[in-house]
Amino acid sequence: MQHIDTQFFLFIHGLSDKGSFNDAAIVFFADHFPNILLFIVIILIFRYSKLNNIRNVYGYFLAIISAYVAERGVRELIGHYYYRIRPYRALDVSHLLSSNSHSFPSGHSMFFFALSAGVFLVNKKLGYVFYSSALIMGLARVAAGVHYPSDILGGMILGTLTTLVLNKIYLWYAKLN
Repeated sequence: MQHIDTQFFLFIHGLSDKGSFNDAAIVFFADHFPNILLFIVIILIFRYSKLNNIRNVYGYFLAIISAYVAERGVRELIGHYYYRIRPYRALDVSHLLSSNSHSFPSGHSMFFFALSAGVFLVNKKLGYVFYSSALIMGLARVAAGVHYPSDILGGMILGTLTTLVLNKIYLWYAKLN
């Protein structure tokens, strides 16, 4: 399985080092674009709070909370028991970004797929846009050399599951009150 993951990594990573514009685009989508997605959700919270649409405010707020729990809770717990070295170190390849933390699962992917799942629960069309954006961000992080494709897939699954579990807990709690 590691061999297939490495082959996919090398294929996607092959998109980097093809010129400064290409590398700048990879870095933008891998490192800066996620901030734009988070900013959009914060704007939506303020927009719906001014419209007194509490359901959507709670939904988008749950998206942010889920994203935080996914990255700072679930990912850190996994990283405490399982350490996977970053591909640029393991394979000694070039990289456009660097990090000293573990590779699996991708914290960015966990955060932004959890956020996407929360957005999807509120607004399906916007949720698809967020899911697509999170996938582009994840692939850019592979191209940048900091993650294997399975790190992104793991973040995708765990981030989405975190949101679904927290949403179930929220709905259960809301029923009690």
